[in-house]
Formats: sequence, C-alpha cells, structure tokens
Amino acid sequence: MKKRTALTLGLGLTLAVLCLLGSHSLPTSVDLDIAYAAAPEHMLGNRLEHVALNREASILDCGGDDWEPNDTINSATLINANVQYAAYVCPAGDDDYFKFWVVSGQEITVRLIDLPASFFDLALYDPNGSLRASHTGSTGWNREIEFVDPMTATGFWYARVFDQGDGWSEYAYYLKVTLGVPPPALELRKEALELPGSIASVGDTVRFQITLRNTGPTAITTLPLTDVFDDNCFSYLDADPTPDNVDEEQHRALWYNLGPLPAGASRIVTVDLEAHSVCEQAVNRAGVNGASDVNGTLLAALLAEARIAVVIPTATATPTPTATRSTGCPEIEPDNDFSSAQDLTLGTDYVDYICEPSDADFYEFYLTSGDTIQVELTDMEKDYALRLYEQEGGMAVESSDNFGNADERITFTASWDGMHYVEVYSGSGESSATLTYKLRVSRGAPTATPTATATVTPTATPLYPNCPDGFEPNNTFDYARELGTGGLWAYICAPSDVDYWRFHADKDATILVTLRDLPRDYRLTLYKPDRSLAMLDLTSGTVDKSISMVATDGGTWYVSVSGFDGAFDVMDSYHIDAQTSDCLPDHLESNNDAAHATSLDVLYAGHSDGELSICPAGDEDWFSTFFSEAGDRFSGQVILTSGSAIPQLCLVAGDGQTELACTQGASGNE
Repeated sequence: MKKRTALTLGLGLTLAVLCLLGSHSLPTSVDLDIAYAAAPEHMLGNRLEHVALNREASILDCGGDDWEPNDTINSATLINANVQYAAYVCPAGDDDYFKFWVVSGQEITVRLIDLPASFFDLALYDPNGSLRASHTGSTGWNREIEFVDPMTATGFWYARVFDQGDGWSEYAYYLKVTLGVPPPALELRKEALELPGSIASVGDTVRFQITLRNTGPTAITTLPLTDVFDDNCFSYLDADPTPDNVDEEQHRALWYNLGPLPAGASRIVTVDLEAHSVCEQAVNRAGVNGASDVNGTLLAALLAEARIAVVIPTATATPTPTATRSTGCPEIEPDNDFSSAQDLTLGTDYVDYICEPSDADFYEFYLTSGDTIQVELTDMEKDYALRLYEQEGGMAVESSDNFGNADERITFTASWDGMHYVEVYSGSGESSATLTYKLRVSRGAPTATPTATATVTPTATPLYPNCPDGFEPNNTFDYARELGTGGLWAYICAPSDVDYWRFHADKDATILVTLRDLPRDYRLTLYKPDRSLAMLDLTSGTVDKSISMVATDGGTWYVSVSGFDGAFDVMDSYHIDAQTSDCLPDHLESNNDAAHATSLDVLYAGHSDGELSICPAGDEDWFSTFFSEAGDRFSGQVILTSGSAIPQLCLVAGDGQTELACTQGASGNE
C-alpha cells in the first residue's frame, strides 16, 4: 500500500513537516521514500526499506545548521541521549561541540552515522575538558566511540565533531549518544559529633555518626556494615541500631544487613565509645563490603574514617558554656538536626521560634505501623513550613508549604515501627526572634466537625489553599494519584511541592510518559514498582519532556513532577500522561508533534534512518526539512510492509499548524 503527496513550494517556506497519522496499535512498519527535484520528471518512485532523501535543487551554503554557534566547549549544544541529531561541519575549520549529562559509572557510546565525507573525526571529553577517547584519521562513513570506566565522573561530557585537515561539507552528518544504565552507588561518611578540634579527654563518651546514602538509581537490598575502633584508646559502649555482632577481640561492631535502602535515601548509624587512654591519633574506620542492589549488582567496597586525639583532662577543667545566639533568641537549642531533635509527646502543644532564615527545629516521636497522626503548625505571623520524615537522615515523605502565614497541616499513616521526625523551617526566608509558632502532633486523622445544619459537612483545609490543584495531597508514593486515559492537568503549588502519579504496566510493555505545556522548568522522573529510579528527563526549560522505555517489571509504576530549583506556578497548569502498549517505539521517538519533529537532511542523497512504525494507537511521526528556493518540488511516499493500518501523509507549513496537502487515507496504491 502506498501513499503519495506532491506540492510545489514557494520561496520563503523555511520548514516543511511530514506527518504520519495512524490509529492502529499493530507495529506496522512504515517506509518513506521522499524525493526532491527541480522538475516533476526527476521525482524518485522506487520502493525503499528506510527513509531515503534526495535533492537535486538548490544547495545550502552552510546555512542549515541550527546548532551553531557551538565551536567550543563553552558553547556546546545540549543534547539528549538516544536521540539522533543532524549537523554540519561547515565552513572549513568548523568545530561542533555537543554536551550531554552522564551519571558516574555509565557506559558512553558516541556514534557518527552516514558521514558526508570520510575524513571527519570524533572525540570525547570529560567534565574537566580532558580528552578521554577519540576516533580520528579513519576512512569510511561511520565513527564510533565506546567508553567504559567505573570511575566515570558525573557531569556534562562533550562530543566533538571536526576535521583535522580543515575539511568540510555542505551535507549533514548524524550524531547519536547512547548511555548505559547508571550503576548502583553508595556514599559512606563517618564523623565524631560535637567534638571541637577532634580532641577528646580520657573518660569522655564520644559519639561517632556513620551516614550511608544511596546515590544510585536502584534500591540497595543488601547492605553490610563493619565499624572498627582503636582499642588502644577506646572501649565500645553502645550503638544505634544495635549491631548483629560486637567482636571485642577484633574491636569491631558488625551489622549484617542495613538494607533495604531506597534510591536517594540515607541511613544513620551511631556508635558510642569511651575514651580510656591517651592517644595522639586514634583512627576509627567504617567499611562496606558486599553490598548489592535489587538487581543483584555488587557495589564497590567503601571505607570512611574519623581521626581523634585523646588527651588527659586538666585539673581545673572549665565547662564549655552553652552556645547562645547573638540575636538573643529564646528558643530551645540546639535542635537543628536529627541528632538533636526535641522529644515530642503526642497531643501536646509546643511553642518555639525560628530565629534566623537558616534555622530549623526538629522534633522526634515514636509511631507504630498503622498509627495515623495529624501534624499542625499554627499561630504564626511569619511564613514557616513543615516536613515529616519516616527515619533519621532520610528524605521527607510529607511536606506542607502554604503561602504566607497560613496554617500548615499534614495527615500521615506510619508504615513501620520506629522514631519519626517533624521539621519546622522557614520556607521563604522569614524569621523572628520575638514571634512564635505553635506545633501539635495528634494521634488519629482529623475529624470533620458538622455545622449547625447536620446535612452540611465543612470542607477540609486543602494542602495548598491558594492553589487550584484538586489532586493534592499527592506528594509521596503512597499518595500517588491514578493517571487516567488522556492524562491530567495539575499544578506545582509551592517550591517544595512534588506531584506523584501512578499507572499500571505489564512486564515487557512499552511505557511512554509525556509532560507538556509547562509554565515553568519542571522535571520528570519515572520509578519502577519497587519505587527505585527507572529513568529521568534532564531537559531544562519549559520544552515538552518525555520518557520511553520497556517495562522491566509488571505492576504499578510511578511518575513524579517537580520544579527545578524551586520553580512553581499556581496560575498555569501542566499536562501529564502515561501510555502503555505492546509495541516498541521506533528509534526516532518521541517525534509526536511539530516541536519534536525529527530533522531530515534533504541535501545528502544517500541518507537512511531504518524502519519506522506508527505505534501505539494515536501515534504521530513528524519530520522537518528546509526549502530555500521557489519551485522546489516535494514528493512523499509511504509503503506499508505489514499490518493493516492506513496512515495519512501530510505536508505542514513552517508554523507547524497549516496543512498544505494531505492524502485521503484510502487503501491501495497511489
């Protein structure tokens, strides 16, 4: 089955978009044969198994490269992985630099495809601008660099396309960067708490804190920890959590498994030791060896240490005075972190101050799995906010940050037995050494109090009262909202607002998540059913964003939308959608609208892009090209090699909206 449309174009049309529309979910292969000629008798009509482009009309003189200027690392063009880009080395001496984000340990593959000249060269640079790999001095029409290094630095890497001999071409080359899945990663730190100068006296109890933070994309399921202390200077007293084994002979404490540790989460371990002898320098080490993630991948062994000197106390030791603020703020201090959190009794009012913009007040309390609490922050004359944590050192699982001095409320149900934490902080930079706030944590969900008329129930106070988002609260996995057919419109209501969404995907299904019509710079992240990171879109700005991948597991998948660097907008919404299908997207996706059209080079007569498909249902494939002379002739042809879908072929003007010509979508050959 073939579809063809032809149109003679006038001068001044700068962009033509070829659009394939389909409604069938079968993975129909679509081949395009597009010919450009000065006269109709030169139009190409042979059947091809790929997208083929020819042009015998006018030739651009280095005017078609949309990425210029990108001649240095500092002016490098930002590109996405797994997307093919067309560009030019033109004129002589031109260098093209492209940058892309790499996570430590990712495998990097850079390909130059269908070179117009066999002498072009390719180089790869790290975030420091150092040359790490190159493919130069070769002949042939393709170049490839594969770079694998477990110590690959996180940051922007750079691909350079150039010619050592100042060669150039008015025809395009094609560049594509492919990145491997980021490996699991763990950060390990150890420090002595509240020990100025790292000097202790004989008889002191010294508390060491060990922090383990999952900096990788997957959950760490096996996490053994060993802490070794210098028995010449210290004796073991206690630890939290309790070790699985304390080996006095080897002077070490062992935890066989502190997992699971979700992606982005932290775990805090404290060890109390008594200083019993003078030591010029006592080395206390913590180590992780044998940790693995949910996929069974082993992590590299880690070691962290804290060095402490132990001295004899002076005969007239002067107690260290309690630190006071220069502002004379009467608040209870210190309570600025998890380790110094105030003990909180449920059902009791606590009155305190936020004395400085950087001040934060932490409170701790014990909950049993299934307990439901309400956290209320009231009686404020300043703009303060709330965060709730499930564990010490972890990430906030709930938050409330309304505008101005509006009350803040969080309703939460505990998922495990243990200490939980609430943080009161200044979300807007406001503070006061004289004006207080009131905090109350109560057991049980809030009860709606009926008005005088029994049939009327008062409306619950929304999480963000000045924001029209009807899906709040949806700031955690547990409160994720279902994404229905066609997607939803929602808002990022505050700097701390994160919107979580959920949808079902079968194993091996193709997932396509799209985020569009952004009023601010929002970020899109996809999570697996175990809530570990699957993929994220790091594209900056308000351009549409998308994630496409094959589901590795069946079940409920999650998507989060958040503002980059505190971006939010209560006036304009964004649109989020998730689709699943039983077909694989072709290698040019997502090119579903004019803004994301794939650039097709009509200047080089031998270019091919492989097989394409209209799949899943509702898919559209858009392509863009450039016309520079009046009378240029356009001919497009669609050949279906399988399936029963009947696509429509359209030519659209440079505004991305005006249809200039379309086929009728009838069956048979034309």
